[in-house]
Amino acid sequence: MVSTFLEDSLRMWFQWDRQVKYLERNGLVGGLAQFFLMFNIILQVGCSLLAIIRLRRVPASYLTIPAVLGLTLVLLSQMVAYRLFFDPQFLVVFLSLIGGFLILITGALEDQEKARKAKVSEPLRAFSDTLERSTTYMLLLGRILLLGLYFNFAFDFKGDMGTFRLVTAFLGLGLCLFIVVGFRAKESAAILLVFLLALNVVTKNWWENNSSRNDFVKYEFFQVISVAGGYLLLSFMGPGKISIDKKKE
Repeated sequence: MVSTFLEDSLRMWFQWDRQVKYLERNGLVGGLAQFFLMFNIILQVGCSLLAIIRLRRVPASYLTIPAVLGLTLVLLSQMVAYRLFFDPQFLVVFLSLIGGFLILITGALEDQEKARKAKVSEPLRAFSDTLERSTTYMLLLGRILLLGLYFNFAFDFKGDMGTFRLVTAFLGLGLCLFIVVGFRAKESAAILLVFLLALNVVTKNWWENNSSRNDFVKYEFFQVISVAGGYLLLSFMGPGKISIDKKKE
């Protein structure tokens, strides 16, 4: 899920002068462009590492929640600096990444809760139950938001809608519905993951693109990879309690 942030930090570092000039044209003058780039690089790398690493004596949520908050701040700052308020592609990716982040936080909280559930005293049991309900709704919202990018990507009729893309788009529509209602959600997420990665390779092949938009296509490619990480998480975790799968157990 953090691949787009790591790639973006590398791009900022190796294209520093170009990025500074672009940001200065957008109004970040007097050293603000340089500060913005360094702020983004440090936050993206640092928070990506926090999201990945696990320390034996530190609860997972203590690392995951700050990481998610930091990466969300990065997205919001880029929305302002690059004037992406009304860019539908960016907004869809933003919401899908937020969905993936919610699933990531849910997983960390659930792991932490399982580890201490046996040790919870009676006065803290009500808090434990409240936390469990919260993670249930977070997982529901996360799996719904996660689907935004797939809809935007698969049904982008402005692009080349070949046979493969049409088939994956309409098959994926049914799988999206399965994920929303929580029916065979793990299997549906795994299949959508394969569809999304295949579409990404076919349509965002930046390694073969030598045009002026190559950097933009590469950026989009890694955005999709990051969102795909959310589908991978969902395929392991399942849809949670608010689902048909859970009621059938």
